[in-house]
Amino acid sequence: IRRAVRHAIERKGIYEELRDMQMQLIQSEKMESIGRLAAGVAHEVKNPLAQILMGIEYLNTGIEPDDENVPKILASMEHALHRADEIVRGLLDFSSDRKLGLVETDVNALIEKALVLVEIRFKEQSIELEKDLAPDLPTVRLDPVKMEQVLINIIFNAAQAIEGAQAIDEQEQPGKITIRTRANTL
Repeated sequence: IRRAVRHAIERKGIYEELRDMQMQLIQSEKMESIGRLAAGVAHEVKNPLAQILMGIEYLNTGIEPDDENVPKILASMEHALHRADEIVRGLLDFSSDRKLGLVETDVNALIEKALVLVEIRFKEQSIELEKDLAPDLPTVRLDPVKMEQVLINIIFNAAQAIEGAQAIDEQEQPGKITIRTRANTL
């Protein structure tokens, strides 16, 4: 009996060790994805910040009280600030290590959010993005942060496949990624 108990304890220890290794691999993959995103995110954040800076410079030029451009510039600056905040929050959510949190989620909105983080990669690689998102999708119960990670990884894999195909063909033709959603009606 002692031998069986000792053997069971050893198996439990091995199982826990394997589970810990799996969690480390998942975290490692997540960090690798963050590394690939970092350059793109930095570039994406620079654009709204440059827009805000231009607005501030314009407002500092000694504008007239009735200058009709001021409301437009302020609206543009506010939009740029929200865009930069959205990008940074998305990266922070993506990098956090947390438990599964299932909530009713709009899949199309989740896809749009994931695309904000990868759009610069598409531009750099001359990849055309086609979105065909069904307008009346029901919400789905899932963990939006984890699912966003999955979507980003799938999109990056597709971009890498296009990059590989371009290298094999030795052509500079742009690739195309189509993202499509549909409701399955039974």
